[in-house]
Amino acid sequence: MEQPPAACGIRYDSGASVALGSLAPSAFPAVGSRSPLRPFTWSAGCEVAGDATAVRQVDVTYGSLTSITDAENGRTAVQAGGATGLEFEVVRGVSGASPEGTPVRFGTALNLGATSTAAPVNLVENMGVRLVRTGEIGEGPTEGGITINLTYR
Repeated sequence: MEQPPAACGIRYDSGASVALGSLAPSAFPAVGSRSPLRPFTWSAGCEVAGDATAVRQVDVTYGSLTSITDAENGRTAVQAGGATGLEFEVVRGVSGASPEGTPVRFGTALNLGATSTAAPVNLVENMGVRLVRTGEIGEGPTEGGITINLTYR
């Protein structure tokens, strides 16, 4: 029997944007220097109509609104026309036990868990973003963004 369609949603607990603040080039003394991690959280939930025992697995795939510079290590470019010599590093799994998190793997689906009507669950992602120096720094804004693609099965 096919499961009925799910009513699913996403919630940004810290807002849909993350401000990194103003940082002077001196905050990045050498290539590889990183700014402080700025945490953010989002959650996904799903209610399945009809069968109270219906369960939906939830997968997430992250993308970027700017060029991905290192998909395996969560690195993306700053928006064109912005600061140079810097890129973003996006991490997930940020917690007291893992304050640095694990780099997002852009373009790779990851199972977040299951949610159902019988036991509704909000699947929470504690994430963070920071800047990393990659070369000589040129002034300008540091703007970018990620996409969050959820697949329910």
